Amino acid sequence: MAETRVRIPLRDQLWLMMDRPDNLMYINSIMWFAEVPDWEAVTEAIATRMVEPHPVFRRVPVRRGRRWYWQDDPDFDLSRHLVRSRLPEPGGRAEAEAYVAAQMSRPLPDDRPIWRTEFIEGYHGHGGEQEGALILFRVQHGMVDGIRLSQLVLGLCDHEDDD
Repeated sequence: MAETRVRIPLRDQLWLMMDRPDNLMYINSIMWFAEVPDWEAVTEAIATRMVEPHPVFRRVPVRRGRRWYWQDDPDFDLSRHLVRSRLPEPGGRAEAEAYVAAQMSRPLPDDRPIWRTEFIEGYHGHGGEQEGALILFRVQHGMVDGIRLSQLVLGLCDHEDDD
């Protein structure tokens, strides 16, 4: 199978080149749920609504001479981008904020496409007795901009009426 390479626009190359361990050029987005969603349904939605229709999520940046390209990752494995974790007790808003803040300072692995989705269980932060969950999306800004990521994340959700 032929390897696919797509030239990275200059504006997106800028985000890649500005990325430093002490100044991560990532977009972080979080969704919270009053109930714990089904892990398999979340995985399926990410695979079919985000990764399959948008090949950049299966590509890594490579430099050839003075040009940068998105190149297919021959070892792409969705499971390397989906992580499950649990908030420390009592799982309130303070614990959620501390946990997410700690994640935001960690670089994503550079041996795969530069994004990650973390499914965080044990959330009780919006006054509910029932356990909820958080989903934290992290992506290098060169892959998508904030508006596009918001559209992609919202596209993962099933909608009833206009809710």
